[in-house]
Amino acid sequence: MTGQSNQSMCYGETSSNPTHRYSTADSTTTTTRRRQSSFENQPISQDGSAYRVSYQGTDVRASEAQHRERIQAEMARIMGQSSGRR
Repeated sequence: MTGQSNQSMCYGETSSNPTHRYSTADSTTTTTRRRQSSFENQPISQDGSAYRVSYQGTDVRASEAQHRERIQAEMARIMGQSSGRR
C-alpha cells in the first residue's frame, strides 16, 4: 500500500458500509407466534427437550419402531434428493 492509502484509511476517508436492512414485514408478535407454534407442533419423537420427555412412552419396542420409521423416512428423502443428480 502506498502512504496515501494508509493515511486515508487511518483518517476515516474510506467509503462507509451500507446500512444493515432486515425484514420488518412481520411484527414481533407475529414472529413470536410463528416460532411458538412451530415448537408446539413439532412431533414428539423429534423433540429433544426435557420438558416433553414425560410424554414419551417407556415401551422400548414402540420407541425402536418410531426411530426406525423416522430413519426410513429420512433415508427415502435423502435418496430422493440424490437420485436426480447422477
